Amino acid sequence: MLIANTANTSIGLKMLAEKYLKDKQYYIDLYDKFTVNECRRIELEREKIDKNDRKNAPWKRLVYDVKLYFVKGERYLEKQKAIEQWIQNDKNKDERFENAELYINVNCLNCKSPMEFEDKHFRGLNDEHILFTYRCKNCGKYRGFLEDETEYIPETPKCPKCKNVLDETIKRGKKEIIFISSCKHCGYRDSWNTGDRIKKPELDHNFAEDRQKFCLSEKEGKEYYDSKCKLESVSSLIEDSKEKEENKELYDQLTNLEKLTIVQMQNLLTKELKKHEFIKLSFSKPKIDKYVIVDFTVQDSKSDRSEYDSEMELKKTINKTLYDTNWRLMTNGPFYRLGILSGQLKGLETEEDLLNKIKYRKSYLRG
Repeated sequence: MLIANTANTSIGLKMLAEKYLKDKQYYIDLYDKFTVNECRRIELEREKIDKNDRKNAPWKRLVYDVKLYFVKGERYLEKQKAIEQWIQNDKNKDERFENAELYINVNCLNCKSPMEFEDKHFRGLNDEHILFTYRCKNCGKYRGFLEDETEYIPETPKCPKCKNVLDETIKRGKKEIIFISSCKHCGYRDSWNTGDRIKKPELDHNFAEDRQKFCLSEKEGKEYYDSKCKLESVSSLIEDSKEKEENKELYDQLTNLEKLTIVQMQNLLTKELKKHEFIKLSFSKPKIDKYVIVDFTVQDSKSDRSEYDSEMELKKTINKTLYDTNWRLMTNGPFYRLGILSGQLKGLETEEDLLNKIKYRKSYLRG
């Protein structure tokens, strides 16, 4: 679709909107074409090695072979998702186009007559706009509007020689459309037709062969995926081993950490708290989710101890008692009221949580 506002003529060309959505094979072929082009580029770089660096050519070629192996494999793994995304994008474009409508009355700027809707089409580098075209039956002039009802004003063409405004004429041939640009100031003239611009795609005689070479089959793709999983597994083991070596002290402490059940922890705390004159330790029903969390209360039998001293002494005692265990006092407590102290204890199970406790447990003893 083309809109032309010129001094001598204004002809609108109505083109039928072509559906974006194609059959699935179209997208498969397009994806494979990108894969083949990328792999050809890598092979071309590999071929240049012998010319530029013969001394290091053997190992450099190996690097390119490995690179090509992974590119082929990753392209296979990403293929289905990419094709599905392309199909969905084109479906969305077609639905948007079909549902796009304007409800405005348009009058001709030339003769003030009412204009009739003639056509709509996508416009913009990424099809970000839909352009609606209106034509005046009285004088043949055209106006265009975008979806937000903003009028589209075509850029005024300038003469490449004298920079004055060009006169543009558009003519229909039997099988083509002819565009003519002329300048009445300097005599410049240029023309082209749609037949000139429509080029048949060049045949890629090696595509079928290279497609088989670079685009993995389902069997080859599965083998690549299995190899990748094994490689990632080995890599993960190496990383874990490296991490444990770098944090050997932490993991040694983790080995010595005592993992207590809630009953064992309660018995241990009851015994230690009694030494510091805290009695009648009791637990509520545990909350079991990611962690095991239990509310507790305990009584301070030392009547001359202040509220603050009671809270700090209990906190210090619990932290010290549970220092080498999988339990810890939560930060929201303990709280003192009329000789009764309350708080929460958290039980840790996973290696990650236990390591985090070891990293920060020195802070438990503060206060």
